[in-house]
Amino acid sequence: MARKTDWPEFFIDRIERIERRLKKVLDASGCREGWLQGELFLHGQSNGLSVNTHVGGTFCDLSCGAEMAAEVKIIGARDHSKMRSRLESDVARLKKMTHVPRRYMILVRPDHPGKTIMTKYLDECSFGRCKSAVFDGFRVQIWQLG
Repeated sequence: MARKTDWPEFFIDRIERIERRLKKVLDASGCREGWLQGELFLHGQSNGLSVNTHVGGTFCDLSCGAEMAAEVKIIGARDHSKMRSRLESDVARLKKMTHVPRRYMILVRPDHPGKTIMTKYLDECSFGRCKSAVFDGFRVQIWQLG
């Protein structure tokens, strides 16, 4: 029987491998999520990882056949409040994908030296069981939704 990928561990490990470059890309608004998706895809092709696909008729950022679906969000402390609704919308879409056994919301948060409305929200939100990692200049939270 084939060994199943521990996706949260895979994502954290791959982000650790690109930590220095990701820290620089976090300031590149408009392309940072796509860049991270591409990096994860390059490292995950051998595990069957696909990017920007439809799984059971629902679009998602990352997937592995019908076994795993994930969304990626990068939200900074000074991002507009619309990012909160986009995060919640992605989580709601993933939760509806009950036909996919493993669903993850991946959030990357650049460090910010103070509290804003957004950092307070991100500190308090919880969408399920969470695996976290802290890197130089940012942190990653991965919620398992299914």
